Amino acid sequence: MQELISVIVPVYNVERYLSHCIESILGQTYPHLEIILVNDGSTDSSGEICEEYKRKDKRIKVIHKKNGGLSDARNQGLNLSCGEYVSFIDSDDTIDETYFETLYSLCKKYDADISQVYFKRVYEGGSDKDYFNENICEQCFSNIEMLEEYYNIENGPNVTIACNKLYQKTLFNDIQYPFGKINEDEATTYRLIFLANKIAVSNKKLYYYLQRSNSIMRTNFSEKNLDVLDFIEEKSCFFKNNGLTKLFELNKIYNMKLLIRYCLMAKQSGMDNSIVSNLKNMFINEIDSILKYKSISKSEKTDFSIAKISFGLCQFKQNIFSRIKNGKKKIKLLVKKYIEKKNNTHLLYLRAKSFNLSKYYKCYSEYKNIKNRLGKIHLSKKKAIIFIATPSHGNLGDQAIVYSQYIFFEELGFKDQICEVNEYLYDLYQKKIKRKVQKDDLIVIDGGGNIGTLWMVPENRILNIVMRFSENPILVFPQSAYFIDNVYGKNELHKVERIFNRHPNLHLMLRDKRSYNLMSEYISKNIYLLPDIVLYNKQIKFEDVERKYILTISRKDHEGQSAEQILCMAKTLQSTLKLPIRETDNVIEHNIYPENKRNELFAQFKTISDAKVLITDRLHGMIFAVITNTPCIVFDNINKKISGVYKEWLKDVGNIYMINSMEYIDYEFINSILNTKQVQYDNTKIVKKFDLIKQICERIYKD
Repeated sequence: MQELISVIVPVYNVERYLSHCIESILGQTYPHLEIILVNDGSTDSSGEICEEYKRKDKRIKVIHKKNGGLSDARNQGLNLSCGEYVSFIDSDDTIDETYFETLYSLCKKYDADISQVYFKRVYEGGSDKDYFNENICEQCFSNIEMLEEYYNIENGPNVTIACNKLYQKTLFNDIQYPFGKINEDEATTYRLIFLANKIAVSNKKLYYYLQRSNSIMRTNFSEKNLDVLDFIEEKSCFFKNNGLTKLFELNKIYNMKLLIRYCLMAKQSGMDNSIVSNLKNMFINEIDSILKYKSISKSEKTDFSIAKISFGLCQFKQNIFSRIKNGKKKIKLLVKKYIEKKNNTHLLYLRAKSFNLSKYYKCYSEYKNIKNRLGKIHLSKKKAIIFIATPSHGNLGDQAIVYSQYIFFEELGFKDQICEVNEYLYDLYQKKIKRKVQKDDLIVIDGGGNIGTLWMVPENRILNIVMRFSENPILVFPQSAYFIDNVYGKNELHKVERIFNRHPNLHLMLRDKRSYNLMSEYISKNIYLLPDIVLYNKQIKFEDVERKYILTISRKDHEGQSAEQILCMAKTLQSTLKLPIRETDNVIEHNIYPENKRNELFAQFKTISDAKVLITDRLHGMIFAVITNTPCIVFDNINKKISGVYKEWLKDVGNIYMINSMEYIDYEFINSILNTKQVQYDNTKIVKKFDLIKQICERIYKD
C-alpha cells in the first residue's frame, strides 16, 4: 500500500502563480497525497484561490494565519501533517508530474530517509537557464558524504534547498525552521541530512524553480540577508562539536566566500559603511588561520589572498579620504553626466561603481545606435517601423517570429524603415526611446504566447508599451491568449480589456480560434484571426538532407506536460525505424541578437530537416517541422495553443500527427507519414491571410 505524503505549500501573495503550483501537485502520478496550503496572511486573492481548490479536491487542507514568514508557515504545516513523509513546495514553483513518484521510489529502493531530485530554474519571460540532463543517474549517499556534497560547486545548491526533497516525517521531531529569518534552509537542511541514515539522489530535473524579480531571495540586498552568516557559524559549531573536521573546514571556507560576496553586495546596495566594514573585519580576522586548512584548494588560497590585500587597501583608502566624503559624491554626479557625451570616461566611472562594464557599455552603445537609426529614418521624411521589446533570450521560436516579421515588412518595401529595440534595452531606456519616437511611427509588438497569465513579465511589458505609445499605431502580431480560470485571471483579463480598448489605433492578431473567441468578447475593434507569422516563411530547403535520427524537442517549463510521453513515443518508433534518438531544444543557453539571429535559426532548421521524424510539445517545433517538410508527431501543451494552431491552419498538412490522447494512437497513420514521399509546404494560402494587415500597414504609411 502506498504511504501518505504530506505536501506543505506556504502561500503569501502569489495569486499570479498559485494555480500553476497547485495544478502541478494535483496532476501527480503518485496520488496518495495530503496537500496543506498555509495562507500566511495574504493580502491578495491567494486565500480565495486556496479555498477554491479545497472545494475541488478532498486531499487539500487550508490553514489561514497571520503573516509570520516562510519558516512559520512551514512549521504550521508540519504540525498539521499526518503523512509518513513530508515535502515542501514553494507556491510560485511547479513540479513535474512524476515528481513524487520518483522521490518515493528512491526512498524505497535505497531504504533512504531522504530522497532528492535536481531543480531547474525557469523564468517568467519564458526562458530556461538549466537544460535537460542527457545522462540520468541515481546515487545513494551516507549522511557525511551528502554533507560534503553541500560544498560541491555543481551539486551544492541542490543539496541546500528544502524544496526538492522528500523526508521521513520523524526527522522533524526535534527540528523546526527558524522563525522570522530568511535563508532558513541553511539553518535546517544540514541537521536533517545528519540525522538521516541514507540519502538517495536522482539528477532528474523535476522541480521547476521560478526566478521572479520580486521574490524574497531576489529583492534588494538588506541586513536580513546577513541572517545566513549566523546560520553558517552555527553550522561550524555543530560540525566541530561532532568531530567532523573536514566539514568544519569546508564550511569555514564557504563562509569566507560568502563574506567576499556580501561585502560587494552591501556596498552596491548602499548599506551603511559600518556594516561593510564589519563584514571585511570578519574576513580579515579569520583568513590567516583558514589559509592553513588542508581542505582549501590552490585557487581558493589565491582568491582569499587577493581579497585580503584588497580589503586592507580599501580600509586604508577609507581612512585617507574620509574628510572629502561629501565631495566624492558631487564629483561622481558630474562624471555621470559627462559619460553620456564622452565614451572613454565610462571606464573610470563604471569601475568605481563596480558595474559590469562590458554589458553596460554594449547596452549604451546599442541605445545610441537606435537613436541614430531613428534620426536617420525621420530625416529622410519616412515613418519608422519599430519592433519594440524583441527577445534577446535564446528561445528560437520567439526569435523566428521576429525574423518572419522582418520578411513581412521587407516584402512590403519597408526594409530601410525598420528599427529593432530588444526587451533589455526597452526596459532600460524606455523613456528615452519614447522621446525619439514620432507620433506616426508604427509600433510592432511581436507575436507569441504572451497575452495572459502564463508569462507575466512579457504580458506586463505589452501593457506598458500600449499605454506608453498611446498616440502611435500599434500592430500586435499573432498571439495566443490564456487567462487562468480564477479571481486573479479574471482581474488580469479585465485589465487587458481596459488598456487595449482605450488605445485608438491598436490592431490585435490572434493565432488560434480559442484565443480569438476569448478576446473578441472583450476587445471592441480591430481584432483578427491570423496564422502564426512563422508560417509566412516559404519552404526552407537544404541540399544535403539525411533524415538520420528520431528527434525530440520537449518543453521543460510550466507550459510543458509531455516530456515522458515524448520519450516513450521516441523509443517506440526506434524499435521499428532502427535509428538513434537525438534530443535538442528550441531554447539555447546564450543570447541572440539581430546579427546572429538568422544563423542560429537556420542551424536549428538544419537539425530538424535531418530528422526522420520530430516528436515535440513545442508550437514552434511543429511549425519548424512544417516549413522544413519534416514529419512531426505533436503533443499539446497546457494552454492548448498547439492544437488550436494545428486545427485552424495545419490540419491539412499531410505529415503532421496531433496526439489528443495517449489511450488511442493511430500508428498506422504515423507509419504512413514516415514512409510516403515528403510533403511540400506551400505558404500561398497563409500569405493571402495577411493581405488585410498589409492594407492596414499601407494605409498607415499613406496617412
